[in-house]
Amino acid sequence: MSVNFAAPGTAGDLPAAKSELPTVPRFTHGPRLAALASEPYYVATYEVGSDAARTVDVASARLRIVSPLEERQEFSRRIDAAVLPLLRPRYPDAVTTGISGLGVWRLEPGTIERTRGYVLFCARPPAGTERCLGDLAAVVTADPKGGDAALVTVRTDIRDERGVLRLPPL
Repeated sequence: MSVNFAAPGTAGDLPAAKSELPTVPRFTHGPRLAALASEPYYVATYEVGSDAARTVDVASARLRIVSPLEERQEFSRRIDAAVLPLLRPRYPDAVTTGISGLGVWRLEPGTIERTRGYVLFCARPPAGTERCLGDLAAVVTADPKGGDAALVTVRTDIRDERGVLRLPPL
């Protein structure tokens, strides 16, 4: 289950969905979510139990910041630039995918000033005109602007036999 938290006054400016729709489709209406994304907001995600009452485990909360596209692109540039020097001792020819900030970055538990996410990279630049899609993943923490990066670990077995990305939850 997810709950969005936006600044006061933001919800009043969102386009309304048809009032006859059930609550969940009304609140997850595409134009409504797109308008919400014009400013940063928080999303809290909770585990829902498999019991008959579908009890929500409030202790399982994981938080993330959702930012407008331009801010996520800037975060991508900063985080990639900050992580490459951290990878160089072990992977001297590493190249990032260039879209690290567009993935899901979660707030570190108990903080609003540290995020954790994956930076996908290739140990070497691909041959010819191929683009690096990432065959390795660096688990990284950083501030919400993509600065003060720290390398936590590198995951090596991140794609299945068909090449589909399979990253464990952070």
